[in-house]
Amino acid sequence: MNVFEGLLPSSSAFSIRLGILLFLFGFGFFGCTPSNSPPEVEKPEVELPVPTLVEVLPREDEKSLKRDTEITLRFSLPLDPLTLTVNQEDNQCTGTVQLSADDFKTCVRLKKPLVGSDRTEYVIAPKGIYKSGRRYRLRFSEGIQTPEGGRLPQTVNSRDFRTYSSQQLGSPGNDRGMAIAVDDKGQAYVTGITAKGDNTEQNDVFLVKFSTDGRQLWIRQAGFEYRPESCRLSLLSGGQVRISAQHPGVESSRMLVVDFDEEGGKLWNRVYDFPGSSFGSAIAVDDDLSLMGSGSRSDPLVRIQADGTLAWTAKVKGKVRFEDIVLTEKLLLYAAGSLEGEFDGHSKLGKKDAFLLKMHQSGIKRWSRQFGTEDNDQVVKLLVGKSGIIAVTKTQYASIPEPLFHAILYRFDSEGEQLWEKSLKTILPGPVLAAEEIEDEHLLLAGYGINTDKTEKDASSGVKDEDAFAARLDSQGNLVWLETFGGKGDDRALAISPTPSGNTFVTGYTTGSIDGSINEGKEDVFLVRINSEGKRF
Repeated sequence: MNVFEGLLPSSSAFSIRLGILLFLFGFGFFGCTPSNSPPEVEKPEVELPVPTLVEVLPREDEKSLKRDTEITLRFSLPLDPLTLTVNQEDNQCTGTVQLSADDFKTCVRLKKPLVGSDRTEYVIAPKGIYKSGRRYRLRFSEGIQTPEGGRLPQTVNSRDFRTYSSQQLGSPGNDRGMAIAVDDKGQAYVTGITAKGDNTEQNDVFLVKFSTDGRQLWIRQAGFEYRPESCRLSLLSGGQVRISAQHPGVESSRMLVVDFDEEGGKLWNRVYDFPGSSFGSAIAVDDDLSLMGSGSRSDPLVRIQADGTLAWTAKVKGKVRFEDIVLTEKLLLYAAGSLEGEFDGHSKLGKKDAFLLKMHQSGIKRWSRQFGTEDNDQVVKLLVGKSGIIAVTKTQYASIPEPLFHAILYRFDSEGEQLWEKSLKTILPGPVLAAEEIEDEHLLLAGYGINTDKTEKDASSGVKDEDAFAARLDSQGNLVWLETFGGKGDDRALAISPTPSGNTFVTGYTTGSIDGSINEGKEDVFLVRINSEGKRF
């Protein structure tokens, strides 16, 4: 027997084993080769809708904005509210929605945006108020998107938001701007009263200076511990500013004259006294610092020399109250006011009449006139200019349910002949409290009127709502423009002045808010700028 015979498999077993090896070999070889299945197709990129800014309110064609105006943003698609963020803490330009007045060097602190129901509308508002007279621009930074991920492109809105240049200032008490003057640079000086209460020791006269664009530069107090009924303001040579004020006391009249330099430094002040219960609000100061003003009932007009001694008094029969005095060249003066009864030989016309008096400053009377309606008339402003002498009256025309007033203009020549009169009842919303003559014998007027729309809404409370106004009339008394302004509460314009550039400054007081400003107390001083077209800006 062969020695290898037992080691070799039989033929059948060998065949099976060989087949298994061939199968395994073939599987391993062919199984590692790529199949002929088609390659995977790449999924196409999905383009997400891109949101756009559709509208910004207020619109660009609207006038200047109040200093607390809300801005509404409307987008083409709903946005994820979490992606609209604002700066709420400081003036850094952070957040995806930014508002700036200095090319985004700094930004406005904003409240958290209010979201509309469909998430396409958002409202932003300042924390506090915007700066006055500034142009603001809106910017969107990267990050604003839809819930699906569509991104709003980074952009700067091309339009500007200009705020009113109106200013409002005051203390916790009552403050009023009562006189205004503008220098040849267009800078405005305003004087008036500040009062913490009825206590005379808490009252004073202030002077504030504003730049040509209405920004406050400085404010000073005169140290007059009384509440004056009238204030006058004069610009002297060398940039000096003179204030004269009249306080009607129970036991005596006290009158202040104080000068400041152009930086607000007090140069000197003087207080004049005249005994007796005072009656009237007129005051004027000549170049020698002699003062002419309202005195007492028995001596309604007085002249006090610079050293405080009495020069003369005008003895006038009847109950006469002087409201305004204008000193002119050739040592003349014109004085006007109101009276009851007959005056200087003239006949009584109504319950209370207006009068006009021309005198030499030495106290010699030239002539007098009595004029008015059948009701109550009071001269509130006297102008002496190229067009002659103009007396502006506050005239009552109704008494039920309460007194209502309007304005009448009376023009006289230098000899006292009345040239014409013009009722402004159908032209202006209410009485005039201030007037200035400007070029072409036009007049700038300021005062107040009842806002009937707001009063009707608050009829249940019985509270009136007064709005201030400013107007320009031509030489014949026809209206050129009229601008009314004010908020909730009472607003009265007490003084008005033109600027060298053709604009107009108006001051007075408000118990509410002017153009979105913040009220500091009960009555606040305001300063409003009006352009040559008669629009606030």
